[in-house]
Parts: sequence; C-alpha cells; structure tokens
Amino acid sequence: MAYSDLIAIPMKIISDPWLATIVTNTLFDFAAAVIAYYFIKQMTKPASKAPIIAFALWILNPFNIIFSVQALPIVIVNFFIILVIFLSYYMCKSLTKLKTKSTIILSILLGLALGLANWFRPIFIVFIIALGLYLLFTVFAAKKSKKLFLLVGAGFVIIILLFTSLQKLNVAMVSTQTGLETPASSGGWSIYVGANWKSDGNWDHKDGLYRDNLVKEYSSCDIRKRGDLKCDKIDELGLQAVHDRLQREGIERYKSYGISGTLSLFVRKLYSFSGGQTGGAMRNANQGFPNYKNSKVSELINIYIQIFITLLFVMTAIFLFKQAQKIISNKQLIHPVILLLATAMLGFFLSDALVESNSRYAQVLYPLFIILATLFINDLKSHKNRSSNKSHK
Repeated sequence: MAYSDLIAIPMKIISDPWLATIVTNTLFDFAAAVIAYYFIKQMTKPASKAPIIAFALWILNPFNIIFSVQALPIVIVNFFIILVIFLSYYMCKSLTKLKTKSTIILSILLGLALGLANWFRPIFIVFIIALGLYLLFTVFAAKKSKKLFLLVGAGFVIIILLFTSLQKLNVAMVSTQTGLETPASSGGWSIYVGANWKSDGNWDHKDGLYRDNLVKEYSSCDIRKRGDLKCDKIDELGLQAVHDRLQREGIERYKSYGISGTLSLFVRKLYSFSGGQTGGAMRNANQGFPNYKNSKVSELINIYIQIFITLLFVMTAIFLFKQAQKIISNKQLIHPVILLLATAMLGFFLSDALVESNSRYAQVLYPLFIILATLFINDLKSHKNRSSNKSHK
C-alpha cells in the first residue's frame, strides 16, 4: 500500500502513468547512488576513486535499470537499504566519540528509516538484528565506559520503539484505506509457500487456492453465529488467524521432511534463487519494455547482466574471504560496518532459505554487493600503490 500511495502522487502530476513510474523510481535510484557515493567517501581516503566507482556501479546496475520501469517497490527498498547502512555508520562514529545529542538524533533517523522501509517490504527485521550485533561489536572494539553502554542501549531502544510504532501505524492506515482487517504479520503465508517441496519454495497455484479458501472459511465463520460444527473448530477468527494457521502448517511441512530433507530444500531454494537472477530479470524486462522479448537488445542486456553479477559476486566473495582471514590471523580488526554488511547479507540468505523463493527477492542483496565490491577495488588499488612505493624505495 505504501508504494501505491507514494506513486499516486507523481501520477497526479504526470499524465502518463508509465512515465510517472519511471521518474519516481529513477529519482530514488539516483538518490541512493548519491548516498552510496558519500558513504564510500567516508570509508576511504580523500584521494580515492572508490566513491565514483560506487556511484557508477549503482547507476549501471542492470537490475535497477530494469526495475525502474516496473511499478514495484524494489528500487525504493534498495534506497532505504543504503540509507540505513549510511545512518548506521554515522551512528557508530557518534557512539565511539560519546556524542549524546548526535547519537540520539541518528537513532531517531535510523528508527524512522527502518520503520518506513518495512512498509515497502517487511524484511528489515534482518537489519535490526544485524544492527544489534554491529552495536555490540562497536562496544567491544571501543574503549568501554558507562556512558558508551548507556548510549548504545538508549539508541537501540529508540530504534525499536520507532520501528514498532511505525508498523502499527502502517497496519492501521491499510485497515482504514481498505476497510478490511489487516494482519499485523503476513509471514505465515510466505513460510507456507516456502515450505512447498514440489515447487522448490516458489509460488504455487494450489497454495494460492488453499489460502483463498481459508480466507473464505474464516470470514464466513466470523460473520455467522458460533454453533456451527465447522466454525467451532476454529479457535480464532480473522485474517491474522489465517496467516497464523498457514505458519503452523508451513512449519509442519518442514518437520515432515526431517532435518536432511529440510536442508536439501533450503539448498534447492537458494540454488533456484541465485540461478534465476538473469531469467527473473528478463521476465520483468519482458513486462516492462515494449517489444523487448527475443530482441537483440535483450540478448545484449542478458550478456551485460551475466558479466555484471559475476564480477560483483567474485569481488564480494574475495573481499569477505580476506576480511575473515584478518580476523582468524588476529592481525587487525575489521571495520565494524563490514560486520553489519556481512551479517545483513547472511540474514537475507537465511530468510530466503526459509520463506517463499523468488528471483526478484535477491535485489536487496545488490546494495551490499556493490558496497563490498567497491571496498575490494579500493583495497586492491591501495595494495598496488603500497607495492609501487616499496619498489621505488
């Protein structure tokens, strides 16, 4: 609903709804690229070209280009992801310097950003968990003091309170606008679909029919007086009860597979999830671009996507591997924000293994890949410069 309400504003100004969609998504995409630029600028030396690389990678991301013409909140979600990372970084800096005022302000901004982001896609609990670990790491890496503990605790509480309040507000707004009872959590449906062995956790038509029948059953029992044998078997009523039941049945599905079967399904889902990146993007491009399917342009973009994601994945993997080596060898501590990025990435992978699998859901990972790949390039250039200086000496 948040995306529908948001995109309705430019559609009232611009007569062509498709153009309004492109303009809205492109503005958010450009804003995200600017944030990525300034974030990397803070992370690297003044003379580094890394900020420009981050900006270029973001703007040239083929998925953002494809999804900019789709009335889907993917580009906006990615905007919020880089914004959350940027604010988290500054909050960490403020905490280590024991600045009370700026920490509180950044906590409020971060809570608002996380809360609003969750309106567009309810996945940002992953970032809250990653943020908690990030703050703990900040405490251990810095000089411990009573004030630091109090600031970390107060900041995290503010974030949680704002996040929770905004979720309740969103539910109330959707209920008011639609005139329907809105579930506080719709995760049950996603877990139920994700536990489908036959479809590898992808959306399934039979699952959709089963859900629709449950909605009718629970709604009819809600309207009728109790006393009906069918209705008496239902403990709770309403759409939230439907999701709760789907969640229970989804968990039962996983239990029926056993540990090995469940792990096997997780692997199959992640394989399908990652392997479908190009195909998933093409399907969305076919919908968004007129006469795109089977054209020469589609072939060229397909090659471009494969090159882009291969390089991005390889650079990210090498960078994270080197960071892990630093920790194991105890040579130096990694930057706390790397922990935030790696934990969020792990959280997204684990959540995608559990819930419904869809190739476009991988888009939340690309902001993390772009930042890590940029840091890899920056480290590579720094290493070459150090080697060059040594050879001159």
